[in-house]
Amino acid sequence: MVQMKYFLACLLITFFLIFSVSLTSFGADAVRIGVVGAMKISDGKEIWNGALMAAEKINQRGGIQVGQKRMKIRLIKADSNEFLNVDYATNTIEMLLMQNMVDFIVGGYRNEAALAMQDVAMDYKKIYISIGAAMPELSQRVAQNYGRYKYYFRGGTLNYYHISQACFLQLDYVAKVLRKKFKTKTIKVAIAAEKESWADVMIEEALKNFPKMGLELVGTFRFSSTAKDVSSDILKITRSRAPLVLTLFSGEVGNSFITQAFDHKLPAVILGLNLEAQRGDFWEKTDGKANYVIALAPFAPGVEISSQTKPFIEKYSQQFGDIPSYIAAGTYSTIANILAPAIEQAGSLNPDLLVNIIENNIYMTPQGVWAYEKDKLGRHLHDLKFGEKFAMVLGIQWLNGEMKGIWPNNYVEKPGAQPLTYKGIVDLEIPPLIIKAYKKK
Repeated sequence: MVQMKYFLACLLITFFLIFSVSLTSFGADAVRIGVVGAMKISDGKEIWNGALMAAEKINQRGGIQVGQKRMKIRLIKADSNEFLNVDYATNTIEMLLMQNMVDFIVGGYRNEAALAMQDVAMDYKKIYISIGAAMPELSQRVAQNYGRYKYYFRGGTLNYYHISQACFLQLDYVAKVLRKKFKTKTIKVAIAAEKESWADVMIEEALKNFPKMGLELVGTFRFSSTAKDVSSDILKITRSRAPLVLTLFSGEVGNSFITQAFDHKLPAVILGLNLEAQRGDFWEKTDGKANYVIALAPFAPGVEISSQTKPFIEKYSQQFGDIPSYIAAGTYSTIANILAPAIEQAGSLNPDLLVNIIENNIYMTPQGVWAYEKDKLGRHLHDLKFGEKFAMVLGIQWLNGEMKGIWPNNYVEKPGAQPLTYKGIVDLEIPPLIIKAYKKK
């Protein structure tokens, strides 16, 4: 029975791989990249969009110079089904490596699936760059067992600890504005988070950091990522009189919470991680109820992080009709800004040569400067660096149907450093409802 299930699973995976989209014909003169993700939902589609855009750009200029010959990119699209079945995801990776003989694997969003897929790729000594998975364990494995895990790199996202830092920096920025406006030292804050392991990590970090930031936690409210009715908890937050709500949302609950907060006139600035708020259709999905909502995002129209930002956003929006998410941008940058230049520098597809190049180079991407960090012992982590000179995360605010960039706004990382901002950043706006509710007479 078990063998029959495995056989059927393999048949299904084979079907999806045969149905894959290729940009060039089969052959030795192609760099074969397996693009893996949950292709039936937005996360997987955005991974594919980013890969497609990168491959088209490279192939239009003749491909990648590998030693004495030019090789075009061939993408193999594979549905991991990772949110429903981790075993299916690992079988998908195995088939990409065995049947399609891919040179590289890019993708994987769910942490548990990325961990499992990482092991399979390491068994084959193939470079695997995950997109979206932020679990620190993925990169800690590299430091702890470099010989085995050196072929893994994180692309497209920071790890949870760095994402938490970005959240707290923006939370601190907004809290300072509120302190000045309301003439108070301590600001109350509520946490609204999904019931997921990644959110547990960020809540732990919040508990450590809030006292240092002059923030008083009034309560933590947990939801399913697909929750539709969150009204009762919104009413509890209202009664707590917290003018700040830190959200930690990756799913559709990000839309539900915002629409119901508006309906119940929640007097609070809502900010934090809300992946739905990064997308161009957020205003429509919330029926125009997202005014003043703040969130982390890779991009905002009109904000130029690097010289590549504006042309990338314009091209992506023209091709796919949306603002690129961090998943789409991360996949694009992984292929166009990391893999392709590293292959040309090595003049080879040899993974051992490429590892040394990738882990030591610095890359300019549409999201800013990417480089890989080491731990306190000097061991390679293959984790993206975070900070003023490296990968940062924008703070965006929805205002009258438009996404605006509001952070970094003259952010100073350490004493003596130059204030950091980007062209196109505008000032934060506090909702009139909050000013009315909390401003002292």
